[in-house]
Amino acid sequence: MTGHVEQVSARLAKANNILRALAGAKWGSSKETMLRTFKAIIKPLATYAGPAWHQLMSETQKTKLERQDVGGLKACCGLTKDTPKQLVYHETRMLPLSEELTLGSEQLAIAAIKTPGHPISDLTREPFKSRLSPEKTKYT
Repeated sequence: MTGHVEQVSARLAKANNILRALAGAKWGSSKETMLRTFKAIIKPLATYAGPAWHQLMSETQKTKLERQDVGGLKACCGLTKDTPKQLVYHETRMLPLSEELTLGSEQLAIAAIKTPGHPISDLTREPFKSRLSPEKTKYT
């Protein structure tokens, strides 16, 4: 999982650099245009296949991706690096990345349960098997 998180984080960092370039201090785009660009370029990078992998990530890995996500939103609004992330989410009217990924997982699960013949509907009927060893589950 670490390799995947590293790849996604690197892609988000590159995309954030593009946003910062578009948000020039004297000639930059408007906040609305920047947020549309964020939603079109960065959000898909961060959430692609999220329902499949986000529940397997550690808190450190989630924090790493969340930091990149918030950095892009700050660039869109022209906010400083020390701006609290809750203020950033309020200003942009967007969900935190972890909540968005959880929502996507829940929507996928509901669709799998309610839709006959859904590709993953068989997985919803099987009992859950933990992928962690018994020793690791004691600490979570």
